[in-house]
Amino acid sequence: MANVTVFTNYFNVLIPPDGTQYIVLGPHPLFGAGAVTVTAQPLSFPDDAFPDFAVYVEVIQMATRRGPAQFGEEDRFLDIVVRNNGHVGGEPSGVLAQFNLYTSVVTP
Repeated sequence: MANVTVFTNYFNVLIPPDGTQYIVLGPHPLFGAGAVTVTAQPLSFPDDAFPDFAVYVEVIQMATRRGPAQFGEEDRFLDIVVRNNGHVGGEPSGVLAQFNLYTSVVTP
């Protein structure tokens, strides 16, 4: 039976329409031990209200990275790029102010 571990990270950072944000999660040993899925969920805009149009936020890249740690072990990291895809559906939408990043790791 597989095990699923879910991490939730809250970010309070301004991403302009069509802008990106680079994020590093880790180190954590699970990031190199199974299948990883990352999803971004928009929470609010600077005026604290969602506009009257759809909001498109996406994870456009996720990579695993390993590096040296103490005592000859290695650390595992996730390098993630989140995009405020504000151009979808017409004129650029608003600046994204807050979002959650959900990371799940499925291990055997």
